[in-house]
Amino acid sequence: MFKRVWLLAICAVLAGMVVSGCSDSDTTTPPQSTSKIRVVHASPDAQPIDVYIGTATTPWLENLEYGQASTYLTHNSGTVTLVIYEAGADPRLLPPYVTESIDLAAGASLTNVMAGLVKSGADEDKVRLITYDDFFQTTPAANARTVHAGSDAPTATVIIGDTAQTLADNLPRWDESGRGGVSYAAGVARDVAVMAGGGITSFRVPALDPEATYYFILTGLIAGQAAQAAPFHLLVVGPGGVVDLEIFGPRDFRLVHSVPDIGPVDTYMVYGLGDGFERVQIKDNLAYGEATLYGQTEIRQVIIDLYGVGSDPSQDQPLFSQSVHILDEANTTTVFAAGLFTSQDDADHLRLFSLADDFPVPVAGMTVARLVHACPNLESLRVDFVDDGSDEATMDRFTGNGEGAISLAADTGLTMVVWEGAGIVDTFTTPVLAADKKHYLVLTGIKNGAPGFALLTVTQDQSLGFTDPN
Repeated sequence: MFKRVWLLAICAVLAGMVVSGCSDSDTTTPPQSTSKIRVVHASPDAQPIDVYIGTATTPWLENLEYGQASTYLTHNSGTVTLVIYEAGADPRLLPPYVTESIDLAAGASLTNVMAGLVKSGADEDKVRLITYDDFFQTTPAANARTVHAGSDAPTATVIIGDTAQTLADNLPRWDESGRGGVSYAAGVARDVAVMAGGGITSFRVPALDPEATYYFILTGLIAGQAAQAAPFHLLVVGPGGVVDLEIFGPRDFRLVHSVPDIGPVDTYMVYGLGDGFERVQIKDNLAYGEATLYGQTEIRQVIIDLYGVGSDPSQDQPLFSQSVHILDEANTTTVFAAGLFTSQDDADHLRLFSLADDFPVPVAGMTVARLVHACPNLESLRVDFVDDGSDEATMDRFTGNGEGAISLAADTGLTMVVWEGAGIVDTFTTPVLAADKKHYLVLTGIKNGAPGFALLTVTQDQSLGFTDPN
């Protein structure tokens, strides 16, 4: 049921992104005395929109939803003002989302992307209308032009997975890769990987028309409080509108509760765009130190909501909500909830982070483990196994160890010395680490607080619970 709900939901979401009326008939060049304009709705926290031209009392566009592109409007050349309201709003009573004057050169074709957050007043995040000239450089291959409209990722790099070609390198937010576009071989489906916000999100782009040009628009939220905004997404917009993305192969993920100052929670994942948001329960009553079973998803970016036990998500607000990556480096991903729920300090407040379960096959007599630093009140840590003076693992707060999975002696408990700077924090004896298991050794709890600093061991099957310091 878990997998089936996701598959049906994703199909519905992708199907819903096709805009009726957007056809290849819209690709013709306008007469030299006129221009063509269209609007793409890429503001992840905005409702569907109505678009007015100047002081007109009747909207040109009505109810354009997030993730959609309008058909082109032919308009006389000169200056035109686009005024965008929440769909159904009375312009006489309510202010617009955004107002922008656009110069229409004779014969021009322009795509106007509404991006940013309508609920934010911060200059770096707030909603805006960005205008692009559709006439790319002529090339025999399809042109991809990348637009970074992701609302909370400072930079993004976009790469075609099977060719390693870069479409955009470290592209700043609100910037684009260049009017000329980047050529790539059309006619076959391609995996497009986006590196932003410390993770990788992949999208499956179908075969594109070799004679056409396309915008690759990054939108949505990578992380943060995502309960009222759509997750990170790629909109591929061609001459005929938004292109359906293909469904990826499934990936499994699970959630580990390592937040020491919050009790049991009901956990949900959220998927969908705009009004298509749905919630599916992951596990109810997930206690501190527990791990959920793996669940399957067809997409690479999900929102995880944490609710008080017994809450009704249709009526109650979540205690915490964040968008997270489902990583492509392995078939399974573990998402850790860590930090302090009661803290307002950016350095140690509650957050989610993902680690790919990319454990190698151990050699005979050995097992594999990865260290995770989830302790909110300790800085960077080093771990020395068997107290031999060498550091097998180093890690910053709220990350896995930089060395990746490490090989350890199997079927025995190991001495584990944890250092911060030049001082020993604590010493543990690990549980017996079985040779046929893959282990996360999670340092969590509150040093010199309650619940105290502890080692949480999680295998691919289950949580083995806490180990106190020696």
